[in-house]
Amino acid sequence: MCKRAKRMVLKEMKGSYKDEYGGLWAYANDLRSTILDGTIILDVDRVTPNEPTTFRRFYVCFEACKKGWLNGCRPIISLDGCFLKGVCKGELLVAIGRDGNNKIFPIAWAVVEVEFKGS
Repeated sequence: MCKRAKRMVLKEMKGSYKDEYGGLWAYANDLRSTILDGTIILDVDRVTPNEPTTFRRFYVCFEACKKGWLNGCRPIISLDGCFLKGVCKGELLVAIGRDGNNKIFPIAWAVVEVEFKGS
């Protein structure tokens, strides 16, 4: 009973997962309209036309980050990832560089279902 009540309260506070994932389209479109030079990719999968879409990956790389890395950072890219262990599973992948002050410089990031060569 407590788990059901907790689920109801969390759903009321955060909304449903369907609504949250549906908001990714609006977020991607907002990014595309505001950051004209960036690369924004939202990839979904649909088995049949009647089924709802399933999230596969979301990739973001701003052109300013690319140019900043090319012009002001060491020519080395570090890749890292961490697992998302909440209710919605997945993996956060990041590409970073190091600037002249040895500070982390973000280049690109992505959220994927699972890490494999295709993502």
